[in-house]
Amino acid sequence: MKKRIFFPDLDLLRTIACMFVLVAHIAWDGLEKLYPEIAENRFLAFFFVNGGLGVQIFFMLSGFLITYLLLQEKTSMGFINIKNFYIRRILRIWPLYFLVVGFVFIVYPALKHFANLTGSSAENPLFYIFFIGNFDVIRILGSPNASLNSMSAITWSVAIEEQFYLFWPLLFMLFSSKKVVGAMSIILLLSSTFILFNNLNGLQVYYHTFSNFLFLSTGGVLAWLYTYHNTLLQKLITGGNKARYFILAALLLVLIYAKDHMLFTRLGFLSYWILTAVSIGWFILQLLFDPNSYAKSNEHSRWVIAGKYTYGLYMYHRIAQWSVNTAVDKFIHTEGLAVVLFKIALCFSAAIMMSVLSYKYFEKPALELKKRFALFVKN
Repeated sequence: MKKRIFFPDLDLLRTIACMFVLVAHIAWDGLEKLYPEIAENRFLAFFFVNGGLGVQIFFMLSGFLITYLLLQEKTSMGFINIKNFYIRRILRIWPLYFLVVGFVFIVYPALKHFANLTGSSAENPLFYIFFIGNFDVIRILGSPNASLNSMSAITWSVAIEEQFYLFWPLLFMLFSSKKVVGAMSIILLLSSTFILFNNLNGLQVYYHTFSNFLFLSTGGVLAWLYTYHNTLLQKLITGGNKARYFILAALLLVLIYAKDHMLFTRLGFLSYWILTAVSIGWFILQLLFDPNSYAKSNEHSRWVIAGKYTYGLYMYHRIAQWSVNTAVDKFIHTEGLAVVLFKIALCFSAAIMMSVLSYKYFEKPALELKKRFALFVKN
């Protein structure tokens, strides 16, 4: 008997990651002018101004899932069908990605002209066509006079994901399943070194492919340990029920309250990002090994099901935000709390509606085709 690989717990975590991004971009963007003190409160800032953590969770999940799938394929089949791997990734990522890129570079300029809206941006479409948009973001943000379009900028993390998809399966063609962890560990070390040498350049660290491989490769190492040392890992993670919750709480508190202190030390970004990766990894394992987890008990709950819409939510929310703000500002010219909350509610509603409709009518046909190339393993 064969089955498709599915982790409902990780769909739940994907939803949580997406909420970090949406709250930071939609809610905080609206509330920042009214309540700038939120950013000064470390606890509130962690939950309201922390879209970066959501992206880092996405990277860890990708590193874990892609590595786990590749390990299962090589163990079950004896080889990696790299053509099918790339087809699966293309069918999942490209349709929606290029729809958004097409909107940004073709439809959006026409809408601006039609609505007599001012403002220019400095994006180079070639960077986005070839999935290196993160380097365009670095270029633009590093230029004092250039402005960045948030609707195209949001694709920076997808660009890094695509670079990861292009490169990662090659490791499994070069190394055996047991030895590939050595290559992943070297990549993790190189990524850490890159972060260390660019410690004072936050822009470079945050958006560069090499630095974000810290999360992708950590997810990969975690998947390897989960595959080959599952029992030992389970004992380590679930050895004491009370202790594991204490560790989770301690990690969370350190992430919240030590961020400012750690970022301005000699090890800066590296120390905080390693702590973040360890915390995300610990949380992933808690979800996977807990037989009574919320996701396992509620596979059909909205929070778990929402995982399949997160790609659309992530890609569309800036378009929804621009559309709502532009429309509301045409009729309402004040910026009180009621108006801001109204905009936030509309933005969330529009983003959700766009992602649900997109999944049903635009993404699903490609996903149905993707099933022809799906990976099945022995149960």
